[in-house]
Amino acid sequence: MNNADSIDLTSLRRYQPLIDDWPAFREAVTRPPVTCVWLHPERVDAARRERLLQGRGTASALPGLWRLPAEVRMGGRWEYFAGLYQIVEETSALPVLLLDPQPGERVLDLCAAPGMKSLMLAAAMRERGTLVANDLNRRRLKGLRQSVERFGSAIVSITNADGANFPPAAGQFDRVLVDVPCSCEGTTRKHPELLEEVDNSFSRRKSGAQRALLRKAIHLCRPGGRILYSTCTYAPEENEGVVDHVLRELPPHMVRIRPAVVPGFISAPGLTAWEGREYLPDLVHAMRIWPHHNDTGGFFCCLIEKLGEAEPSPPVVAPELASSPSLEAVCERFGLPASIFDHLHSHHDQASSLFLWGEGLLPPAEPPPIASGLLAVRTHIEVPKLTVPGALRFGARATRNRLVLSSDQIPGYLHREVFALAPEQVGDCSPGYVLLEYDGVIMGTGLLLRDAEGVWSLRSMFPRRWKRTRRS
Repeated sequence: MNNADSIDLTSLRRYQPLIDDWPAFREAVTRPPVTCVWLHPERVDAARRERLLQGRGTASALPGLWRLPAEVRMGGRWEYFAGLYQIVEETSALPVLLLDPQPGERVLDLCAAPGMKSLMLAAAMRERGTLVANDLNRRRLKGLRQSVERFGSAIVSITNADGANFPPAAGQFDRVLVDVPCSCEGTTRKHPELLEEVDNSFSRRKSGAQRALLRKAIHLCRPGGRILYSTCTYAPEENEGVVDHVLRELPPHMVRIRPAVVPGFISAPGLTAWEGREYLPDLVHAMRIWPHHNDTGGFFCCLIEKLGEAEPSPPVVAPELASSPSLEAVCERFGLPASIFDHLHSHHDQASSLFLWGEGLLPPAEPPPIASGLLAVRTHIEVPKLTVPGALRFGARATRNRLVLSSDQIPGYLHREVFALAPEQVGDCSPGYVLLEYDGVIMGTGLLLRDAEGVWSLRSMFPRRWKRTRRS
């Protein structure tokens, strides 16, 4: 008996009339998914990519993504904590490519956690403009914030609000991504237990909240802007049914559905009818992703353009920006050129931390952000301390106080330990905060110590909230 025969696909059989090759679909959804990583566009060149993937990676049809065999595990490696890559669902790139955000725009990710799409949006914006990454679940926002810090973005404002009631005081946005919570049928390759948990009634119950999120996304988008509605489910009740319901409520000529096409990626058209219900004819332009076409999970995208007259909204006012002598101290300590902070602005948070804001970042007045910009320097101590996120973004330009770790010291760094150093490792570093390097990559900071006997040691400054739970 093969794996496809051993797994109960009863909950998916209602889609059989929609699928061009049911045996291929059945085999695909019962096969473990490939591992997919998105490489940091500025930190990983071709040579580093080859070392990172060890010759096992093949390029995805989607830019910046690489596919590895299902058995390859990428989650616990030091390169991950150094921000060289993110582990992603391959289909996560589709909404970003379809939205096509531009530098300098205001972009809203209404249901952002765990944040991979937000990082891709920030990269597409080339660190210019404002990206508001919102989610209702505050616990899930912790992971999003860690991802943003590792990536090193200075244009992200993280907010915690109900997306369906996102306040108008946030202003209007050029692009809005509404990747709604859903029944997740398209993720059963990774989570086969969902095959037993999802039924039609679940999709119908979910669709009410999904409609509310899409309504709000359209309201928050400016005329001429784009909204991308997406799910990782096959259910028409959560896909075409939601879009059809919301768009029929709107005044004529307020929005239109645009063709959703990504070159090199196979997709099926959206449905215009399902179980006796007729949908808007233009929903044929939506994109359905079936697992057997690209060896991915299942996904749905619908690209909507906002038309009509702009509704008045309160102006977005940027908080006053502060100057920062702390940056001068950090530059002096590590030999960093002041030019690396060009086009960035400094903002102090309660006199304890310094955040750097990218060009054009205007955090929303409401809801109040949990964090805005890049947490770069801790200022509440006698000697300002470059944070690990700051080190990951700027440390490669440092000319002083860089300390190279050995391979057997990496676990100690990742577990916030204090460990001994060989004298030759210290070189010309002076006691105090140092940048830590391994294999040519800056991976964080540490506190260099020397005792009365002249013995050197290092205290890891690996972020406590990133701490790994066990050694490996």
